[in-house]
Amino acid sequence: MGHWGLRVGAVSAALTCAIVASACTPGSVSDQALGGALNFGQQVPSGLQRQSLNVEGEHRSYLISVPEGDSPKPVIYVFHGWGLNAATIAEDTDFHEADAIVVYPEGSNNAWAPAYYADDPSGRSDLFFMDAVHEDVKATYSVAEDRVYAAGFSNGGGFARYLSCQRPGLIDSIATVGGAFFDTTVSECAAEPTPFLNIHGTSDPTVAYGGRIHMNDGVPYTYLGVSQVLDHATTRNNCSTDREEKRESETVTLVDYSDCEGYPIEHLRVSGLSHFWPRGELDSGGVDATERTLTFFGL
Repeated sequence: MGHWGLRVGAVSAALTCAIVASACTPGSVSDQALGGALNFGQQVPSGLQRQSLNVEGEHRSYLISVPEGDSPKPVIYVFHGWGLNAATIAEDTDFHEADAIVVYPEGSNNAWAPAYYADDPSGRSDLFFMDAVHEDVKATYSVAEDRVYAAGFSNGGGFARYLSCQRPGLIDSIATVGGAFFDTTVSECAAEPTPFLNIHGTSDPTVAYGGRIHMNDGVPYTYLGVSQVLDHATTRNNCSTDREEKRESETVTLVDYSDCEGYPIEHLRVSGLSHFWPRGELDSGGVDATERTLTFFGL
C-alpha cells in the first residue's frame, strides 16, 4: 500500500479530528489509527527476509536486506510508527535499495519505548531487543561497525533518538520524520553527540510541530515541539548559536546547525506536510525523506 496509504490514513484521521473536536490530540489521531488497515494481511516486501529472536523469553523479529559483496557494509536500522510494522515502513521508505545492510525491527505490539503506549515504557525490553539484533547482525554479516545509523517515523523516530541516547557509541547518525518525542526520550540522554537530521511538517495533526500535552487516563504526557527537540540536540552536540536558514522551495526550509564540532544537525521544515514519510510528492514540497536521509548518512 506504501506511502499513499499513509496519506489517506492521515486525511481520514484529520477529518475525524475535525468532526469530533475532543478527539484532536496526538493520542487519538495516532499512528495506530493510521496503521490498522495497513497491518491486515501485510506481505513481506521482496528482497527482505524475516529473522526471529528470543529476547528474555519474548519472541521478537526483524526484516533484513543484505547487499551483495564481501566487504564490510554500513547498517541502517529503520523503525516504524505506532500501530504500523516493519513491512509498512520498508514499503514506504525503500531503504533496502541502498548499498547497506538494512534492518526493519518489529516493535512489541507495534510500538516503541519510551512512549507511554509502548508495552514496556521503561525502555528496557526494546533496548535489550536492539542489543540482541545488533549482535545477531554482526555475528552473521560483515558489518562496518563505525557506520551504524538509525532512522524512524513518528514513534519510531522517537525510539531512534532514544536508542542513540541510551546506547552511546552504537549509533553514528540518526534521522527522524514526524518524530514523536517525550520528556523521557531525552531526559537521561548520554552526553555523547550524535549527528541528527530532523524532518517535520508544520501541518502534522498527529505529532504537532509546536508540541502538545496529551491526557491519557487523566495523566498528562508532553509531546515535545520541534524547537525543544532541536534545543536539546544542539546542546548535546555543542553547537554554536549560529544557524543558517535556506529556503529550498516555497514550502521547504533547511535549518542548518553546521557549527557543532563535527556533529551536524539539520532540520527540514516542510510547510503543509501532514503525518507520513514523504517520497517527493507535491504535498510534501518535493522532499524525499529517504534520499535526504541517505545523503545525510553519507550513503
